[in-house]
Amino acid sequence: MNYNMNETMAFTGHRLIAPSKAGQIRQNVRKQIKDLYIKGIRFYLCGMALGFDMLAAEEVLALKETLPSLKLIAVVPFTNQSNRWNHRDQERYRKILESADET
Repeated sequence: MNYNMNETMAFTGHRLIAPSKAGQIRQNVRKQIKDLYIKGIRFYLCGMALGFDMLAAEEVLALKETLPSLKLIAVVPFTNQSNRWNHRDQERYRKILESADET
């Protein structure tokens, strides 16, 4: 996939997110993505780490239903990244990778 770096951003953040704050963080991320969309940002890079990375990736994927030109690029840093994670996090990881536009 060809993409212009002027239309691209990357996510990174804390690995541990308090469950009591996750909902508000999701709302904030969703708002930021919509605001950036208006400014022409279409490509979102995600390092696929636990915590904020995957939360943000899930929000990009959810917004693709209404903003179809959004693209998620999963930047997997190494093979078997999720091997030592619990089953729930491995499933989230797998679903994001399956839905990403590029890995």
